[in-house]
Amino acid sequence: MDDDLERQLREALQRESLRVSPRDRLAEIRALTNTTLLRPGRPRWLVPVGAAAAAALIAGVVWGAGVLPGSGPPAPAAPSTTTRAATTPPTSPAPTTSPASSPTRSTPATAVRAVPVYYIGSEVPGGRPALFREFVSTVLPAAATDAELAKKAVALALTHTDPDGLGGLTPWGATTVTRVVVTPALITVTLKGTGLAGLGEPVARLAVRQLMWTAQAAVGRGNIPVRFASAAPTSAELFGLFPWDRRYTRPPGDRQYEDLAAIWVEQPSADAVLPVGTPVVVSGSACVFEGTLLFRVEGPTGGVRTITASSGCPTRGAWSVTLRDLAAGDYVVTVSAASPKDGSTVAERSRRFTVQ
Repeated sequence: MDDDLERQLREALQRESLRVSPRDRLAEIRALTNTTLLRPGRPRWLVPVGAAAAAALIAGVVWGAGVLPGSGPPAPAAPSTTTRAATTPPTSPAPTTSPASSPTRSTPATAVRAVPVYYIGSEVPGGRPALFREFVSTVLPAAATDAELAKKAVALALTHTDPDGLGGLTPWGATTVTRVVVTPALITVTLKGTGLAGLGEPVARLAVRQLMWTAQAAVGRGNIPVRFASAAPTSAELFGLFPWDRRYTRPPGDRQYEDLAAIWVEQPSADAVLPVGTPVVVSGSACVFEGTLLFRVEGPTGGVRTITASSGCPTRGAWSVTLRDLAAGDYVVTVSAASPKDGSTVAERSRRFTVQ
C-alpha cells in the first residue's frame, strides 16, 4: 500500500513539474515548505520529495527569468563558445577616477643631493697639505645608483677648491672621470688624464688618495678598495708616479691623520645665510693633542672659549658648539689647535656665515 502511494505521488509530481511555467513563485515556495511539507502527521519521507520539487521549481524560475528584477533587459543570446563562461559571475570593471579628483603623481627625473667631496688644503697658511671634506649640493637622477653618486662626487673633487678661500691645490688639471663601476669588493674609477706633472710625491700621493676617499664616501659601504683605470691607451702612470693597477684603501683609524687635516669645520656650510633668532650650531671633527681646541667668534656678537673634541689624537673626535642670541650680521668662526711644546698654532680652520 505504501509503495503504491509513493509511486502515485512521484508520478503526480512529475506531471506537475512538466506543467511549470517560468514565473516568480518564491513566496509560494516559502509558504509550501513552511506549512504543507512540514505539517504534523505527514510521513517524513515527503520532506525530501517536496524539497526536490521545490528545487526543480526554483531552478525553473531562475533559468526562465534570465536576469534579476531591476537589472535591465536580458542580454542577447551568446554564441555557444561563450555559454560556459556565463556560468561564472562576470567581473566588474575596475572603477575609474577622473584626473581632477585624483591627479597622477609623477616621479621626478632628478633631485638635488649632497655628496661628499674631499679637497686638498693647508692646515695653516704655508703649512702641511691635507685633506678636507665638504658636502656639495648637486643635481642627480632621483634614483641614482652608487656608481652614479661616486662618479658625480669624483667629478666635483677633481676641480673643487677651498670653499673658505684659504687657498688650496687643484692637482688634477684637465683630468675628467668617464666611468665608475661599483662591486662589493672593488670600486673602479676610470679617468681621462693622469694629473699634473712635477707636483712631487707627497702632493701627488695625497691627490690620488683624495679621489679614493671621495669615491668610498659617496658609495658609503666602508673601506672598499679603489682602483683607477685609464680611459685611453697610455703607458703614463698617475702623475708619472703611481701605476694604474694599484688598489688604494683608507689607513687604520689611528693613522688617518696622515691623510686628513687636523681640524674640520663641517657646519654651517661656507657662506651660509641663517635666520636671526635661531641658534647656530657650529660642528666638525678634529685630531689634536688631548682634543683641546680654541674656538673664536668674530662679528656683531663675539667671544673666545676653549672646547674639547670627543677624542684626542691619534684618533679623530667630534666637536660642536651652539651659538645663541647672535645679532644680525656677518660672522667668522675660527677653530685652532696649539702645539703642546711651544704654544704655536699647528692647525687652524675658519668658516664664514651670515645671520639675518
